[in-house]
Amino acid sequence: MITKLSDWHSPSPSSEQSDEPVLRAITQLRAGKAIIVQDAEDRENEADLVALADRVSPDVVNFMITHGRGLVCAPVSREIAERLRLDPMVKGNSDPHRTQFTVSVDAASCRTGISATERARTLRALADLHATAGDFTRPGHVFPLIAHPAGVLGRAGHTEAATDLARLADAPAAGVICEILGQDGNPITGRSVARFAARFGLLRLTIQQLIRYRAAHDSALLGRDLMPDLTNANPLISYSRYMEKALASCI
Repeated sequence: MITKLSDWHSPSPSSEQSDEPVLRAITQLRAGKAIIVQDAEDRENEADLVALADRVSPDVVNFMITHGRGLVCAPVSREIAERLRLDPMVKGNSDPHRTQFTVSVDAASCRTGISATERARTLRALADLHATAGDFTRPGHVFPLIAHPAGVLGRAGHTEAATDLARLADAPAAGVICEILGQDGNPITGRSVARFAARFGLLRLTIQQLIRYRAAHDSALLGRDLMPDLTNANPLISYSRYMEKALASCI
C-alpha cells in the first residue's frame, strides 16, 4: 500500500511546499537522528520523539530516556509482529485509542535489557529482517506496538506515523517512539513543543502533514477518484470510506 520513497511519482510544483516537511523528516531519520512528531489537539495532543529502529543508537535511546522521559516503544508492522510472534499484551484491549501493545521483549543477547545500549540492541533486532521469534526473551524492556496496516490513513497515531516514515525512508517497518514529558510530568503541548525542539535542534512534523503527504502521493497509485476530500477541516473525516476502497485495491 505504501511504497518506498523512490517509487512515488514526482510531485507537482503546487505540492512541493507541502511535501518539504515530510521529506526533511525522512532525511533526518535516514541519518539516524530523532525527530518530533505531534498528533492532533483533539486526539492525544502529545509530541513524541521518533527514530528508525534499524539504525537507532544507544545515544538516541539515552536521549529519549533522559529528555523525552516517556515510555520507549517500538512500532512495527503486523508482518513483523507475526514473524516474531509478538503476541498481544492483553486479550481485551480497552485502551481509548486501541494502541496495540504486545508482550514486551529484550534481545536474547542482552544481559538485563534495561540499559540504553541494550535497548538499542533490542530495537535494532526488531527491525532485522532475518530475526526470528527465538532471538527475543519475554517479557523485556522494549514495548512493541502493532501499527494499523493502512498507516496514518487508517489510524492517526504515533505508532502509524513511525512505521509510515520508516517505509518512506526505505527502512524496515519498525520505529522507536517516546512521549515527551515536561518538568511537571505531563506531556508537553503547544509552545512547549516548539521550545523543546529549538533547545535540542530537532525537526518537528505533524501527523496531519504526513496524512496529507500520503494522501497526495497514494493517489498516484490508487486514482484520484478513490481519495477523500481534503478540503474538509478534518482530513480524516472521509478516510473510513476511502480505506475500504484503498484496501480492496491494494491487498
